Amino acid sequence: MFEWAFMNIKKALFIILVLFLNVPCLHARPSFDVLLDPLIGRQKQTIDTSFDTSSGTTSMTRESISSFTPLWHNATTELGFGASAKLMTLGEELTLPTTGDTLSDTFSELNFGPTVRHKFQNGWILGFSALAGSASNQPFDGYNTVDIMGNAALLVPANAGTMWVFFLNYSNNRDFLRHVPIPGFGYLFNKDWGRGMIGVPAFYLQLLPRSKVNFTLRYYPIMRTYADIGLSTSEKVRFATYFQWSDDHYWRTNREIDNAQIFFVEKTLGASASFKLHKDIDLKISGGWRFNRYIFEGHSIFKDTDYNRINLDSTPFGGAEISVKID
Repeated sequence: MFEWAFMNIKKALFIILVLFLNVPCLHARPSFDVLLDPLIGRQKQTIDTSFDTSSGTTSMTRESISSFTPLWHNATTELGFGASAKLMTLGEELTLPTTGDTLSDTFSELNFGPTVRHKFQNGWILGFSALAGSASNQPFDGYNTVDIMGNAALLVPANAGTMWVFFLNYSNNRDFLRHVPIPGFGYLFNKDWGRGMIGVPAFYLQLLPRSKVNFTLRYYPIMRTYADIGLSTSEKVRFATYFQWSDDHYWRTNREIDNAQIFFVEKTLGASASFKLHKDIDLKISGGWRFNRYIFEGHSIFKDTDYNRINLDSTPFGGAEISVKID
C-alpha cells in the first residue's frame, strides 16, 4: 500500500514539474539568493538552463533547468514558487567495486517549493523557503529517496547599501550533517569596489565589478568552491578563467546502507565567455579540464570515501548556460 502510494505520487510530481516548467526535465535547484534580496516586490520570472558534457573513458553529461515565478506581492510581502530539475548521465556502465552492484547510468534531481518574505516597519525582512523533491537514479521510488529542505533568513539594515543577514538551513540531503539545522550569519553589501555577502559558513563576492579586471569568489559548505579572474571588454562581454571544486550526490535505490549516498566529486580548471544578448538574456559558454574525478558511496563527503570508490580519468569538457528574466 505504501509503495503503491509513492509510485503514484512520483508520477504526479513529474507531471506537475513538466507542466510548470514547460520544458524537458533537466537541473539546478532554485537559488537561496531569493531570500537575500534587500528589496520587496521586485522579483521577476527567471529561467536558467545549462548543459555540459565531458569525454574520456567515462564521459558525463549534465543538463539542468530551474525557474522562479513571483506569484503575488504588495508593498511589504511577496510570495513566489521555485522549481528545478537536473539530469546526469554516464557514458558507460560501471560496477561498484565493494558491493559488486552495477551503477545506474542515469541520475535525476527534482525540487520545487514556495518562498515567502515580509518586510516589517523597522525595515527588517524575514523570509522562508521550503523545497521538496528527490535526487536518485529512480526519483520518488520510495520514502528513502525523498528530499526535504527548508531555509529561513532575516535581513537587518545596517548602513546605506548594507545589511546584516542571519539564516538557518535544514536538509536531509546535505553532503554532511544531514537533519541538523545549521545557522549562519553574514554581511550583505553593494559598493563600488565589490558586492556580495561575507559570512559563515557561506560567502560570495564580486570584487571590482565595474573594472575591466574583476574577480569572483563563492563558497558553500562543504566542497562547493568557485573562483575566477575576469576581463570585461564591455558592459556586455566578459572573459574569465576559473577554478571549481564541486560534488553531486544522489540516493541509490537498493543500496545496502540506508543513509549512504553516491557522490560524484571533481575539480575543474576552465575558461568562459559571457555575453549579455539582451538586458534580460545572458549567455555563458565554457570549456576546460576536469581532474581529480571519483565516485564513492558514503555517509558524507569526507567519510567512507574508499567504499565503492571508482577513480575516473581526467577529461576535457564543454558547456553552455542561458539565463532569462521575464517582466
